Amino acid sequence: MDLNLYALNTFRIVVDNSSFSKAAKILFLTQPAVSLQIQSLENFFQVPLLIRGTSGKIKPTKEGQALYDYALQLNKFKEDLYQTMHRYSGDFSIRLRLGACFIAGEHFFPSIVDSFQKSYPHTQLSLNILRCEKIFEGLLTGIFELGVTGAPPSDKTLTKKEIIRVPLDLYESGKKKSGSKTISIRQLLDRPLIMREEGAGMSYEFDRFLKSHGLKMNEFRQICVSQSNEAIKSLVKADMGFSIFPPFMVREELGKKELVKINLREGSLDQGFYLVYRKKSKVADHHQKIIDFITREIRQINIYAA
Repeated sequence: MDLNLYALNTFRIVVDNSSFSKAAKILFLTQPAVSLQIQSLENFFQVPLLIRGTSGKIKPTKEGQALYDYALQLNKFKEDLYQTMHRYSGDFSIRLRLGACFIAGEHFFPSIVDSFQKSYPHTQLSLNILRCEKIFEGLLTGIFELGVTGAPPSDKTLTKKEIIRVPLDLYESGKKKSGSKTISIRQLLDRPLIMREEGAGMSYEFDRFLKSHGLKMNEFRQICVSQSNEAIKSLVKADMGFSIFPPFMVREELGKKELVKINLREGSLDQGFYLVYRKKSKVADHHQKIIDFITREIRQINIYAA
């Protein structure tokens, strides 16, 4: 694992201000997010870096002081480097680290990566496909500059911009004969429910849908949780329960009649996908064109195509 330079900058600001809370305000982060970054540095170097002095102020340990001195040098070197390169070109190579949830990473980005590289040849896109909670954590600790998630962030230091809303439907095995009937969600309470883990976008939206109809997830007879959309599809096809998907994720299975849609009296659901970044971060300013580009490209994807 490489040294997290963003965490190193956070450490420098904590020492400069002798306070986690003041550093959090400067960086537009929560205090726990600042603590998480310092902890990541201590884990990386395997030494304690900060102590609380008798006055209550935060001070560096002996090891922390040595790291702080290097952090100052690196910060000055970075500023000098930027000034020098800007003299030659305002378009020097930028690395954009982006975290995407499973649906966005597997179904949205494959169709836009090529056009992204053509539109932004000086930007190296690093794409990581992770769970939403890991993306939010990565944004707060500086691992990612941008995130595309199927659920909104709960942390108030993160800004979200809704890109698109996609329909969600319930599906069961093609072995069932009730797929063409219209039933109430309450008629499914005695069937096993197979869902993504808590915090995943589809689980978040289904939970909201249930609450709007006076129900809870734990009222279903049996709930199987998986982090894999493909594993969930396999379980549903094998008639182990029902689940929820965007229609574009199950086109092949519907065509083969391995899955059938469950029509609900209560109507259908939808799921939002969001571009997420830290409030007032440099990325939000310097990469606004990229944010607009990703938003526009994803909105142009035909999610209803057969």
